[in-house]
Amino acid sequence: MNKSIPEHRIKQQMSYRFKITFFVGHLFLLSFFSTVHAQSLYQPLSFRKALKNETRTNTGLPGKKYWQNKANYDLEIAFNPINLLLSGTAQIEYFNNSNDTLKKIVFRNYPDFYKR
Repeated sequence: MNKSIPEHRIKQQMSYRFKITFFVGHLFLLSFFSTVHAQSLYQPLSFRKALKNETRTNTGLPGKKYWQNKANYDLEIAFNPINLLLSGTAQIEYFNNSNDTLKKIVFRNYPDFYKR
């Protein structure tokens, strides 16, 4: 007995085969180009140095060797509005958390910094 397959079934099977072949082909091309031609994101030189020194991680968070100095300020300020005299004292406690020895500490005073 010779059974013939209806023509619409043949077209449907060919359509499925084409879709599967097309999908697999595109999947292969995508995986090929994403691995072979992948580009890394631009990283500024200072960030690359921080990664190398382990002070930052790839996500930008502090790394194993990150440190930050700290200071506590106690200020006593007096202002005389009649003669416009500002006077006061400051006590500063500075914590050097780096591996470097501080050879000097610089204080900068900017009078009228916020004056318009």
